[in-house]
This record gives sequence, structure tokens and C-alpha cells, in this order.
Amino acid sequence: MSKKANVTFFCMDVTCRYWPYLNKVAEGLPELLPLTEMRPFLSVMHAKAHTAKCEVRWGGRSQDGAGNTVGEEVEQITERAKLEAASLSNIKKEHNLDQETIQQWVCDVRQWAVTDSNQARQRKKKKMTELKKKLREKVLQYNTVVEGDPIDEELACSLTEGYILPWERHKDVMVPTTFPYLPLSFLLLVMQQHRNGMIH
Repeated sequence: MSKKANVTFFCMDVTCRYWPYLNKVAEGLPELLPLTEMRPFLSVMHAKAHTAKCEVRWGGRSQDGAGNTVGEEVEQITERAKLEAASLSNIKKEHNLDQETIQQWVCDVRQWAVTDSNQARQRKKKKMTELKKKLREKVLQYNTVVEGDPIDEELACSLTEGYILPWERHKDVMVPTTFPYLPLSFLLLVMQQHRNGMIH
């Protein structure tokens, strides 16, 4: 999972306790081994609350590229997620919505997103078609001028065939909906840091 997401760092307020646990669990569950390739660190604020030994060993300041995150983002995000979950639960009760109805709405929205005839999307598709045509022309032009090592026209043009547009949904793409072995606070932290550009 960390390879797919290209995650370099793992920041958590109890990294010094969680990281050894994660390594131990990963020994028994090989599918978790990629998670252990991340570099763990404590945020600046949480490192100050730990012992000096812990601060030096796990502190983000001692790791190149880890940054000086305060670390309170996790608590704020977790609290906000709890409030939103409670709010959603209240809305479901208030409107007598069951899980099946909500799933149907999600499917409807996904279907709408795929079949939407948005003008911006149409322009982008048209632009991509034009660019592919120009690419093919440039490759042909290059191959007629250069002697020796021509570019494979089909190969060059096929590289753009598998391009997934942001609004398209493909069956071979698996989007996990649950992560039973990771705490919610960790997932929220990673999402927040990804948005802030802290994780590359």
C-alpha cells in the first residue's frame, strides 16, 4: 500500500510504540511488509512530550525530509471525522435512510459521473484526440527525416491509449473501502499530509 501511494514517511503521536508493533505484525502478515518501508517519525509537538531518548530516535527533526509538523493535525482531523460521522448518522435516522438506499445513491452518482456530457470533459477528450493525431504526425515526420533509428509509430501512439481520465471509472481499479488493520487516525493523518504536500 505504501508503494502504491508512494508514501515516504509515517507520522503518528505514538510512533515509538506503534512502529515496533507494526513490524512485529508484518512478520506474520507479509502483505503488510511494504508498510514497514516507510520512515517513521514523531511530530515536533509529540516528540517534546516523550523522553529525550525517544525524541532523538523518533523525532522528525532528526530525519532528512520529514519536516517539522506540529502533529495536532491528527487530533483535529479525527475530531472532525467523529463529528461528521455523528452528523451523518443523525441525518440517516432523521430521513429514515437505510444502507441500501445510500448505496443506491452512490451508484447513481457514479453512473452520472461516467455518463455526464459535461462540455469541459468533451473539450478535453477532443483536445486529447487532436494531440494524439499531432503525435502521430510528428513521429512520421521524424521517421522520414532521420535515418537509422526510427521511432515505432504504433508503440509511441499506444502509450497514450491507456490514459485514465479523472472522471472515468475502470473495473480493474480496486478502491479499498476499509482498512481493518490501520487505525482511523493514521489514515486521516496520511490523507491530510498528502493534501498538504508533506508526503511525496
